[in-house]
Amino acid sequence: MKRWFGRRHRLLLVELAIVLIASWPKQGRADPANVVAVDSKLEEAPQSTSPPSQASEPVLSLSDCTFFPEPECAESLVLELGVGGGQSVSNLALMAFSRPQIELGYLRKVAPDLHLGPTFELALSYDDVRLAWEASPRVRLRYFAASSYFVIEHAIGLQFQRFGYQQGLETGTRAGVMADASFGVRGIAGPFAQVAALTDLGGNDQTYLHWVAGLRLNLVAWAVVFTGGRLLE
Repeated sequence: MKRWFGRRHRLLLVELAIVLIASWPKQGRADPANVVAVDSKLEEAPQSTSPPSQASEPVLSLSDCTFFPEPECAESLVLELGVGGGQSVSNLALMAFSRPQIELGYLRKVAPDLHLGPTFELALSYDDVRLAWEASPRVRLRYFAASSYFVIEHAIGLQFQRFGYQQGLETGTRAGVMADASFGVRGIAGPFAQVAALTDLGGNDQTYLHWVAGLRLNLVAWAVVFTGGRLLE
């Protein structure tokens, strides 16, 4: 009985070993057909692609934005010529005067549809009695209403005036504050109005008040128009 049990035990071990050896290649080695099938599936699998990027908006250059300001402009230069007239009150009676002016500056986009920056205005004011030069450093705000080309602008700053009387030797200097407002289309042209209050520095003249109204023109845009577009070539 013991011998039979030992012989049977050995036969079971041999059969187990044979089963393990027979099954080892199937577990350790992959069937080439299966490998090819897997590889073909991998090759046929669609490659992940990122969604097509939307076309980026064209970047407007500084020259483009100076020529025709737009809401999308990051920055623009101001080069404007203005012609106006108004009235002044000081130690003289109410006087009507003429006032050509030029304004230079730089504006930068600070918020949607809103541009802001420093500008400098130089003007000549004259009437039948007095002739004066006026310089105005100011901050100018340009707003494109509802992202359109309709522009509303405001400026506020200082104003200095050097004046003299045409029929006399008296001269003087005044300084004070000014503010103006204008509107138009793309800053090409538009009406404006300005008020100022100046005090005489070291003189006997009374406080000088004036208001001016007129028209401002974008010199760059109108230069292109009058040259038939040759500046753009």
